[in-house]
Amino acid sequence: PDTAEALVVNVAGVLESAVRAHDRVFRWGPDELLIVMPRAVAGIARNRVEFLAGRVAPLTVARGGSVRAETAVSVQFFSGGEDLGAAALKASAS
Repeated sequence: PDTAEALVVNVAGVLESAVRAHDRVFRWGPDELLIVMPRAVAGIARNRVEFLAGRVAPLTVARGGSVRAETAVSVQFFSGGEDLGAAALKASAS
């Protein structure tokens, strides 16, 4: 994989090792990851996302060039009756 792809895979691994057992990390786009946190309370979810962003911030990959992870985070809440994709799109837009 190229350097950017290696970084996304590395970031996903860090996130997967740091989320709760019932949380899930998904690839949402070429360089975007989505974390689904079932039954998360608003304040705790926001704090957890900031913690996770801090875990990712120092990551770099050097493979024919150096790429450093940059994070932009958003928290979007949705109920079981809503479409997860629509909620993720709202989070991406904010």
